[in-house]
Amino acid sequence: MGNKIKWQSVTVKFPKKLYLYAIWTKSESLMIYTTNVLHKSFAEMLKDAKKTVKYYQENSTNEETVISAILVMPVSFVKNYPLKKSLWREPKLRLDKFDRLLEFIKAIEKPHFYHLCVTPSFGEIKKGKKRVISFGAPFPIHKSSEKNIDDLMKASDFPVTPEAKNCAIYKFDRVYGYDLESGEIVDREVKETQLMN
Repeated sequence: MGNKIKWQSVTVKFPKKLYLYAIWTKSESLMIYTTNVLHKSFAEMLKDAKKTVKYYQENSTNEETVISAILVMPVSFVKNYPLKKSLWREPKLRLDKFDRLLEFIKAIEKPHFYHLCVTPSFGEIKKGKKRVISFGAPFPIHKSSEKNIDDLMKASDFPVTPEAKNCAIYKFDRVYGYDLESGEIVDREVKETQLMN
């Protein structure tokens, strides 16, 4: 049929910095964590956030209407973490979207106590073109619980590319609000000039 998977054949080089965001409803309840894709630049993240917010503004009910503000979470590379073939076995426990949401809420409240596990996802190989690698965030993990990464990875329904030899651990640089319409930062500690660094 297709090509055979070359298990753990690729060592992935992760970017030094990535950007993650969340959007929320008018009632200020956190709504959607767009952890499926992390962005390599602030500008790229903003473009995606504007598109996502516009979609939900046009397609949600009144109770779910999103506002123009997002929660921004820049993260910085700490180290690589090895992936094991056992991660692709059927787990006894399942870490679903709701479980992940609860962990992200804890990490947002106390980001300095948490790391973020980041996994690679490979695009299709197109003739004459470089293979695209995107990055996703299956779950945050308390800094004292790194030994649980294998169990959490095994239980997560988040896609992990079998060819990858490694995922990565990132630290949260900060968490702050950002208004997409005005460009205003809702955090006294963050200066606008720091965003592009």
